[in-house]
Amino acid sequence: MKNILIIDDNISLCESIKISLKKYDYNIDTAYNGKSAISKIQESDYNTIITDVFMPDINGIKLAQDVFKKFPDMKIIIMTAKEFPQFQEPFKKLQKPFSNSELVKLIEN
Repeated sequence: MKNILIIDDNISLCESIKISLKKYDYNIDTAYNGKSAISKIQESDYNTIITDVFMPDINGIKLAQDVFKKFPDMKIIIMTAKEFPQFQEPFKKLQKPFSNSELVKLIEN
């Protein structure tokens, strides 16, 4: 079973994604800011993180880069409703709004 952390300062979006992914038998956790996410990542064993780009405390790209340095096998999906800033692989991009099938495809592939 995949362990997934969803990171977004939009609490309702986090909860919506969590509910939609539960039916795929994923273990889902949420963090509503970057600092909380970092703490949870250090304490848990996630296969995948899904993070927003623009958050008030830590930029999602910076968070993804830091996580990747420590956990290079972790899948990282970066989502945004705005234009994507420049960044390089191995991160996957997800443009908001998105469908469940788009998200699951990124998680599974």
